[in-house]
Amino acid sequence: MAAEEPPNVIVITEPPRRFSAGLAGLVALGIAALAGLGGFLRQRASASVTIHSEPVVYTQRGSASGTIHSEPAVDPQRTPASVTSPSEPAVYTYRVVRRFQHDPNAFTQGLLWSNGSLFESTGLYGESTLRELQLGSNGEVHVVRQLPLDRRDFGEGLVQKRGQLLQLLWRTGEGIRYYVQAGEHEQLRQAGRFRTPLNDGWGIEFDGENLVVTVSVTDNGKLIEMINELEMIGDELWGNIYGKDCLARIDKTSGSVTGWLVLDGILDRRSAAAEAKAARRRGPDVLNGIAWDPDGKRIFVTGKLWPAMFEIQLEPAREITLERARRMCIPTRNIFRLR
Repeated sequence: MAAEEPPNVIVITEPPRRFSAGLAGLVALGIAALAGLGGFLRQRASASVTIHSEPVVYTQRGSASGTIHSEPAVDPQRTPASVTSPSEPAVYTYRVVRRFQHDPNAFTQGLLWSNGSLFESTGLYGESTLRELQLGSNGEVHVVRQLPLDRRDFGEGLVQKRGQLLQLLWRTGEGIRYYVQAGEHEQLRQAGRFRTPLNDGWGIEFDGENLVVTVSVTDNGKLIEMINELEMIGDELWGNIYGKDCLARIDKTSGSVTGWLVLDGILDRRSAAAEAKAARRRGPDVLNGIAWDPDGKRIFVTGKLWPAMFEIQLEPAREITLERARRMCIPTRNIFRLR
């Protein structure tokens, strides 16, 4: 498969019906760190995309079946930005609360929680889908409904925005809009396409005002590249780093990393690879997929072609120093950038 190269900085803002990928969007979001703009804004400063929004009514539903846990050991919405000094990120590890099944053939590109269901965007040509999942009490996952994409489309990032789902596509400058009502007897259907100024899809998130594709993220002044799947948790933007078993907690105003969540070892890759080989299917790929259930205060993570999805709680990383976390989480180079 051809490698995807992520855009370094794109913030799409929305006046009533129009999204702008220009510098005004960055100012509107308040992103101060502008390193790594590259040629995108020079080439695309005037690019815009119009999405004609129509109201969609969501059916209010309770949380998915199973035990709802109280606040995590470290509450991601309340934890101070740093445990060392105001300018240094905190470091966290994790505890697995529950392991869920995950389709090992799902090339996960986007994951989100809405009204008691998980919604997942999957990629690869001829295999891309949008699916609604509900979680069982014993780790099982029920696919409530699934829509295949056209064989020419490669599904990418997924976001919920004011009653609709928006799914980006890879290398087409397009996305798909969906009407959705979560639940067994509800619906999920395509509602047309929209144009974007994006050459690649990657992750996307909605912060209540802006559609955020990739912000310019820094740690101690160092640009962090290959930010992939995005999730808003409280007022923070969380993102996984492509190829690393790590999540970055990001201040969406400054673009600074406020915390590193080290997920090293969350998937037994050797065992998963052996199972995949025995089943004659592809082995597990990179970590990709973050979802936040704000009512249950639950965080879910998974990866491309992973056989499992995990509900996790944050724990203070007493045995991982900040410097070690940086070595584990920060790429030494952008593997997608032409040299």
